Amino acid sequence: MADMPNGEMSEKNLEVLLTIFRPDGDWKTQGRFYYDPENRRKFYKVDCYSERLKAVWEYEGPEHYCDVWKVRRDEERKVYLENNGYRFFRWPYYAQLTKDIAKHFFADAYSDKKYHQAISMIYGANDQSSVLAPGLHTSKTRQPTL
Repeated sequence: MADMPNGEMSEKNLEVLLTIFRPDGDWKTQGRFYYDPENRRKFYKVDCYSERLKAVWEYEGPEHYCDVWKVRRDEERKVYLENNGYRFFRWPYYAQLTKDIAKHFFADAYSDKKYHQAISMIYGANDQSSVLAPGLHTSKTRQPTL
């Protein structure tokens, strides 16, 4: 769980979010799924998962969108997990926890009470107007050269 709100979604805050909206999930982090029983060095690592709910969540930072090999491996991991009965969810780094996004991901588990608890713990916010809008607020940029 997060110690202090830091004002943005992150891999660490994903666990906070899942625990609030789906406390029945018994969420674990940094799980390893071994896809080659002959070789324990071959595994897919996931950010958050629930054996009970058969769900996997990945926080996808900028590197998940600009490295073709990472994109390919992410897709292979998704297919592997889905073929093994897991639902696979992605939280892109540019998404923030607005009510609409919360309702999209947690439709059956959404409540205003849970939403306010989540934005308080993650963003230190009392209402949605204090939550960053989805989009690129800060990111690594490359300056053009002549």
